[in-house]
Amino acid sequence: SNAGTVLDATPLSIGDTASRDDEFPSVTYDSVNSRYIVVWMMWNDTTAPVTTANVYRNTVTTAGAVGASTMILSNGSRILAYPTVTCCDVNDNYYVVYGRNNAQGATSFNGFRGQTYNRNTHAAATASNPATTVSSGTITPDTEPRSAPRLYSLSTTQYLLTWETFGVDTNGDISANLLTITTTPAYTWGTEASVAATAGTTERYPSADYDGANAFIVYQSGLTTAADVYGRFVTPGATSLTLGATVTVSNVAGSGQTYPSVAYTAGTCSATPISRYMIVWQDYRNNATSPDIYGSPMNTAGTVEAAVAISTNTTYAKERPVIEADSGSCGYMVAWSDLRNGDADIYANRVGYPNISNLSPSTGDIRSTVSINGINFGTDPGVGNRSTATNNIKINGSQLTDGDITSWSNMAI
Repeated sequence: SNAGTVLDATPLSIGDTASRDDEFPSVTYDSVNSRYIVVWMMWNDTTAPVTTANVYRNTVTTAGAVGASTMILSNGSRILAYPTVTCCDVNDNYYVVYGRNNAQGATSFNGFRGQTYNRNTHAAATASNPATTVSSGTITPDTEPRSAPRLYSLSTTQYLLTWETFGVDTNGDISANLLTITTTPAYTWGTEASVAATAGTTERYPSADYDGANAFIVYQSGLTTAADVYGRFVTPGATSLTLGATVTVSNVAGSGQTYPSVAYTAGTCSATPISRYMIVWQDYRNNATSPDIYGSPMNTAGTVEAAVAISTNTTYAKERPVIEADSGSCGYMVAWSDLRNGDADIYANRVGYPNISNLSPSTGDIRSTVSINGINFGTDPGVGNRSTATNNIKINGSQLTDGDITSWSNMAI
């Protein structure tokens, strides 16, 4: 729930093919049918070398009912890899992008292909599988998804695709493309845009979100202690993307910042809309071997605000965060891989902007006690730390003294 409650007592089994590896899931939500659509790749081979893989689909209702695992894409002896899905367009279709290797036994991909499916019947439409591929690049599928395609819905008539390329610069660059959709129906890809292509520099792991006018694509630039997090605005036009400004999100000297993820919220639950991106990443500033999770808000003009420590502990690693916005509470949910128990588990934390709902009493004499009620106040920093030079609470621009705050509670309401 948006209060941070895990709703299922045990994880739901989405794809569990006997004696096969089911990997790299992607999920989207179908609001018309109140269900999630999940796609993933399934390796056909049980022993190395792996030479064939297909794409599967399943559905999960908001009540937790899991549908039937179904193969939706296959191509004989080829590898179909790393599918990404987004729902839904003006034609009531959801769109799946996937990689396909050049020939049997090949471990590289020269591009991605697209396929639509009806949101109600799951029927495939042949018109959505283009004769030409929608991107270019090379990946090595038996190590990790080195082209990392990710599809985002900007509207019911436009989708954004981001990915990694390993062409001229084998270190890796970031590219993007725009898919325009009409009611013909027609699905038309624009011109590939080079978001980040610094020669000799590793640029990888793109993630994007959309603020209604521009999309912001974040990525990792560099490796190990030289890795930083950057982002770039792109503006969707009628058929293609226009590149905007590049933004430095986090570049703490001598400390790697890796695997970024971004989400945007308008924050309309507040009297003053939040209108912020939140970028999160894996961060080594506190320990060279046990990374933490940090994040920074950024407004739509590209102004990056102070970094927030989301999960820190120098005795175990926290890795590869992902983030999604919750427009209902002016906040976000961040999840990551966490080694506090020895093996890798999944943990999550809510991150949000303080939002005052009411004062109790609404009026009173000077020096009387008043309760400020709302959400996203955070955990109690404790007496002496509630209002300081760095962690301050202000009313009408004036900072409160720490002693003026008599109690602190962070209850979800």
